[in-house]
Amino acid sequence: MTSLDGIADLHMSGARAVFRIEKGSGLDEDGVAAAFDEQGMTLESFERVRRPRAAARYEVDSGVT
Repeated sequence: MTSLDGIADLHMSGARAVFRIEKGSGLDEDGVAAAFDEQGMTLESFERVRRPRAAARYEVDSGVT
């Protein structure tokens, strides 16, 4: 997933990947599916959702991987 151009932020949690696209960039479902495939994963669904910007961001390093 980090090989995709145009991604500003990427967060993966288990089997879910959530990312923010850089302004002026776009992604196609085939490109995202290929990036998953390169990692031995399968893209199950692809959906664009617009959400308001977060008021705060917290990063926690729990030491658990």
